[in-house]
Amino acid sequence: MKLSELILHVGDENVQIQNIEESCLGAKMIRGGTKLTIGTNAVSPKDILFPKQAKMRGIIVWMPVEKLPENLR
Repeated sequence: MKLSELILHVGDENVQIQNIEESCLGAKMIRGGTKLTIGTNAVSPKDILFPKQAKMRGIIVWMPVEKLPENLR
C-alpha cells in the first residue's frame, strides 16, 4: 500500500504530521546509523507499552488505529 492510499483510507482529517527535527530530544551515533529520541503528544508511554490498546500509530505521520487497515493495526 502506498502512503497516499493509506492517507486516503484513513482520511486527511485524521492524519497528524510531526516535524522530527523540531521534536528531536537527542541524537546518538550507533553502529550502522543514528538513534533519535523524539518527544510527541500523539501517544503516551502507556501506548508504547501496550500497543494493542493504543489509539494512534506512528508511521512518519500519526493516524488513528481504528482508521488503519487491519494489516497495519
